[in-house]
Amino acid sequence: MTRFLAFCFALCLFGQPMIGFGQDETAAPDAPETLEERIPTVSLICPPGMALVPSMKIRDGEMQEAFCIDLFEYPNEIGVMPILDISWIEAESLCFKAGKRLCTGGEWQSACQGPAQTAYPYGVSYFPETCNTEQEWMMNGSKAFPSGTFPGCVSGYGVFDMSGNVSEWTTSDKESAVIFGGSWLSGRFSTCRSSYTLDKSVRYVFNGARCCKAPAIEIK
Repeated sequence: MTRFLAFCFALCLFGQPMIGFGQDETAAPDAPETLEERIPTVSLICPPGMALVPSMKIRDGEMQEAFCIDLFEYPNEIGVMPILDISWIEAESLCFKAGKRLCTGGEWQSACQGPAQTAYPYGVSYFPETCNTEQEWMMNGSKAFPSGTFPGCVSGYGVFDMSGNVSEWTTSDKESAVIFGGSWLSGRFSTCRSSYTLDKSVRYVFNGARCCKAPAIEIK
């Protein structure tokens, strides 16, 4: 009876029961998060000097994972002459020292063709002056130009000089490997699918390299 009278006194005095007399002390829950707040944002990040090529379906419906590719031929510096006259073994070593790897043939073609999957990096038709593809044969020496000399010779992913200039080695687990892109001599035969195969130990004056690597994953 005494506790009941005390409860009535508190209710009249404060307008609500005092703690200890039946009041729930638990705080009201926060408003529920929205769906966008609960789902993290995942981004793929490439190092400076590399372009991101997103994952895509290629031949026979096979998925090609997203990858990063150098903007320019090795050493991947605008205004600098590309390395040439190297074997596959040397090309692989150069990319490895840079913390990268040689591109696969499928990656190389995807980066060259761009999102529109064109025959040349710059479009569907051949234009002689767009890339370095119309030079004359030299018995000794090179007709390669510094990277980025031909600003129109760029793919839809922003990768330069994939048609002509220096041909580029790609990965291989065999005794030979495929070289893509043609050279300064290739003319219209410098499409994104143009290639030839050489023994890994062979080097020619127009053979160079370009490197790839997996993108970093950033979660926010």
